[in-house]
Amino acid sequence: MDVDQQGDLLMAYADRETSSGLPCRVWLQKVTPTGQLPWGVNGVEITSSISTLTTNASRIKVVCLTDGAYGVMFSRKAPASNMDVTCVQKVSAAGGRLWNGGQAIVISDPVVIHTPVVPIAGADGSVIISFLTDDYPNHEVQRGLYLQRLEGATGARAWNGGQDVVIERRWALDQEPDLIGDDAGGVFVAWCRPIPGDNENHLQHVDANGAVAWGPEGVASTDPTLPGRQQVSPRIGYDPQKQVVYMVYPEMPLTGSSMTYGLYAQAFDMSGNRLWGAAGREIEPLDAFSEYAAGIAPSEGGPVLTWFHRTTTSGPAAAVMRTSKLRADGSFATPIITANSAPQNKTRSDVTRGSTVVAAYSDGPSLTLTRINPDGTVGNPCGTADFDGDGDFGTDFDIQAFFACLGGNCCAACFPGGSDFNGDGDFGTDADIESFFRVLSGGAC
Repeated sequence: MDVDQQGDLLMAYADRETSSGLPCRVWLQKVTPTGQLPWGVNGVEITSSISTLTTNASRIKVVCLTDGAYGVMFSRKAPASNMDVTCVQKVSAAGGRLWNGGQAIVISDPVVIHTPVVPIAGADGSVIISFLTDDYPNHEVQRGLYLQRLEGATGARAWNGGQDVVIERRWALDQEPDLIGDDAGGVFVAWCRPIPGDNENHLQHVDANGAVAWGPEGVASTDPTLPGRQQVSPRIGYDPQKQVVYMVYPEMPLTGSSMTYGLYAQAFDMSGNRLWGAAGREIEPLDAFSEYAAGIAPSEGGPVLTWFHRTTTSGPAAAVMRTSKLRADGSFATPIITANSAPQNKTRSDVTRGSTVVAAYSDGPSLTLTRINPDGTVGNPCGTADFDGDGDFGTDFDIQAFFACLGGNCCAACFPGGSDFNGDGDFGTDADIESFFRVLSGGAC
């Protein structure tokens, strides 16, 4: 899913018409902020011009582009070889298929298994794609991670003379790399790099021209000379104001239980230098209560982290959702908060990377959303003792501004929640007044 500049929600999905999953078609649907479906009940069919509609489709992703159009990437079976191939189509804001005469562009060689990872928006309506290759049957030797920029008007390969940019080519390459734009037409990509006896998370910067900036191997999240641990599943966020890339990842020891994970974080400057020390910052220690499915999002003052924390060491998997905010130096700005305390089977999560941080995650049979505020707290934001927003906390001016707001005269710089000081959705109640004076005296909201 993605949201465009008009606030429309875009969803790409597979429609499997039988229990066997075949035939299968890929659709793109738009939902307006008022819940309308301008493209009809089903949306726009992305695969209708592809002759192999009876082959399965998976790993479907959509991204909103800089020119108001949308990019859709998915995997399907090649008709001759039955290998997975990566396909991309661009769709106009009106729902028209723009590339290749309405047929999705096939990026990959049909004799090599390809797995699309994620598309992101490039400059001038282009799409930057990432994908993995697996040269069957020699995948233990011939696995690779590649990037390419597809030109906005035609979908032609724009980087490296039309040749895909090689990020890594190695045995047993991790299947969960992460990709994010650099706000200048390039991208940052993070992946788990297997080496003998160890796994290292690496980060690479590819500029707007498709050139790698940090050497052929990128930079490691920790000093390679330190005692090894198995690092996996890196997730990254970029703060363009500070020009810092943040990374969060689980680690496990080289020996012992495969369920013993801790959680660690690192930051990098635009030269690829590690900012949080040779070993990064420990968020949760290595123990039997594993940490997994982490996410990271820049916010004012430092990044927000989210992750799942297992509450049992045996039996059915049960986990809670945790979050915390770090300062720019990697220290804790807020303590670890259990945002969802109901231990259930949690398997997937994502976190927005915009001005409002929202974590979306599976929670047993449900999908749950949690808002994370700029101060690291969760839920609707509570006011602070600097109610009038002048930078001074707990002054007579703050008290005067609060009571003026109770009377319906909130100042422009005042707490954005106005007289709903405790963030419960009710304005100007006794509970808001009590909450204000608790915070004024140094207590919790």
